[in-house]
Order: sequence, then structure tokens, then C-alpha cells
Amino acid sequence: MADMTRDDLATFGAARPGLAGLAYRILCSRADAEDVVQDCFLKWSEADRGAIDRPAARLQDIPPSITPSIGGR
Repeated sequence: MADMTRDDLATFGAARPGLAGLAYRILCSRADAEDVVQDCFLKWSEADRGAIDRPAARLQDIPPSITPSIGGR
């Protein structure tokens, strides 16, 4: 896991409500949406954040890519 700066944490914190809302709209389950947000955080912490031009947009791309694996439980 790459070291996260305060800016990295702030970026994720600002995006968190939107990520939860997006995941909830896809899954219709608050618990599953929270699982997706946690997975988003892990992906964000492992990403090469310095190479990401638009962090907020990149974060919004994560939930749709992982919800099939969460929703299929």
C-alpha cells in the first residue's frame, strides 16, 4: 500500500458520500454500498495517485467496476 498524504485522504473523504450514493443506486443495499466504499478506499490507497489527473473522476469509476462482484453475493 502506497503512503497516503493528507490530500489523498481529503480527496477520498470528499468523494465518499458520492461513492456511497452511486453504489447504493446500483445495489439498492446500504450494507453492500458501504462494502463498495471500503473497496474503493483500498483501490485508492493502492493506486499510483500521482499519475491520476482527475482523482474525483477516477474514484467515481471504481464502484461500477466492482459492484457486480459485491451484488452477486
